[in-house]
Amino acid sequence: AYEYTYTTESESEIGLTIGFGGFAFNYTDGDDDNSGASTDYDYDVMSISWSGEVFGATYGRYEADETTSAANDDSEYDWIEVSASGEVVGLDVTLVVGTTHNVEAGGVSDASDDGYIFLDISKSFDL
Repeated sequence: AYEYTYTTESESEIGLTIGFGGFAFNYTDGDDDNSGASTDYDYDVMSISWSGEVFGATYGRYEADETTSAANDDSEYDWIEVSASGEVVGLDVTLVVGTTHNVEAGGVSDASDDGYIFLDISKSFDL
């Protein structure tokens, strides 16, 4: 369970992850209370992933339900990621390529899919 407190809002999450043999299922139930705004959201994040020694893949779904007005301000989207990681010239390198699709906000579908690339380069050392 995670509890976040901001200036005008609070957010809480409860998460569950079950994994075996490189596969994992993750479910997060969240509540975002915007006391300074007119909307509060309940959201769910679900994903299934596989992770090997070098490569990995994730499929996930995000759904948010606006809970404080009759307006349809719900949103949802799916995402897919593939990743590769390893050591390159003494540095730890991870590359993630992903895309979001089936994006819908306020009852309106967004036909555009957004792709992204994430590159992480790090080096660990003892102090």
